[in-house]
Amino acid sequence: MTKSSKIALFLSFVALCGLASASPLRRSIVSGRADWMAHLDLEKLNQTEIGKMIRAQLQETGATAKLEQLKAVLSFNPLDDIKGVTIYGQGKDQAKAVAIFEATFNKEMLLNVLRYNSTFTETAYGDHQIRSWIDDKHNGNEEKRQYGCFHGDNRVVLGSNIETVKHSLDVLDGKADNARTERQFGMMRREATENAFLVAAADGIGKLAEQSEKTVMLKNAEQASLIAGETEGNLFVELNLEAINEKTAQELMQLTQGIIAMLNLAGKDQPEVAALASAFNVTTQEKRVRVRFQTEAAKVASFIKVEWNKKQLNVGVTASSKQ
Repeated sequence: MTKSSKIALFLSFVALCGLASASPLRRSIVSGRADWMAHLDLEKLNQTEIGKMIRAQLQETGATAKLEQLKAVLSFNPLDDIKGVTIYGQGKDQAKAVAIFEATFNKEMLLNVLRYNSTFTETAYGDHQIRSWIDDKHNGNEEKRQYGCFHGDNRVVLGSNIETVKHSLDVLDGKADNARTERQFGMMRREATENAFLVAAADGIGKLAEQSEKTVMLKNAEQASLIAGETEGNLFVELNLEAINEKTAQELMQLTQGIIAMLNLAGKDQPEVAALASAFNVTTQEKRVRVRFQTEAAKVASFIKVEWNKKQLNVGVTASSKQ
């Protein structure tokens, strides 16, 4: 796969980039301390062209059969039973990040499996029981210990730090401030998320970007939001950035346009890449930059499927050459 097609695949697949009725984002379950968050509504995704393609590919590769075997043991199939997941945190500190899953599961069945782990422990926290364990692959390394807690009948909170999990439980119980009461993530418009299966947002982008050399281009941005969804057969991905000033917004727009120009150049040999590039629209308004991608969902699903199969083929060839 060429560099340009990798870029195109990433931009197309960003809609997927880390709940019985659809489970939309609820800011009330996100901590008021968080400076980034993301929510994936798996039930909505499963109903889209992209979601259907993913499931078809997993079936072809035998992954779904393995998940059915898992369900026979745990009465739980992640593809069917996880309705949605919300993650949030503070900066790059993994200890301050938490994941909240909403799903259909058998609590006792899952707990019985965990109890077979020799590192399993239980800690009472108010009305909750926080369970802890270390995956076998980590050979008892305490730095890899995980913490989890059921919240109600259809929710699980997971994290790598017990204090973070406790705080998340306090937020869910209404004992600590949440992102809704703190008015965080102001760029995330409610009307824009109605048809979205993926929603992400961050405040203080500049500070977050300083922690990674790969995102240095965002060091002068303040806020960001990303949504991806499907409506009337069209896939849309929208990225919004708020820069520190109008000049920086113009620079970010020019940088984005440069990336799109690279994709257009690739169209000489890969017309499908150029077609995807033509579906981007970049605009600015004062300090804000808006990147909008919209095209037929079936076309994107077909493109991702082709690239997926190429990758699987390359992996197979590499494996064979090593034998």
